[in-house]
Amino acid sequence: MQTLGNNETAKLFGESFPKNIIINPKGITSFYSEGGNENMYINIEAELKRLLNKDKE
Repeated sequence: MQTLGNNETAKLFGESFPKNIIINPKGITSFYSEGGNENMYINIEAELKRLLNKDKE
């Protein structure tokens, strides 16, 4: 999900963009990164696969 922020959001999360945050099913942040690069999708995909495989165990 993508979202835009306001001044309150900037106070909480800072002003760097993009931020990638993955929250696991228990509500715990399992992945967080600030900024990006052309290969960031690889890290995000790896974390999502890890979480999905963890649910199968």
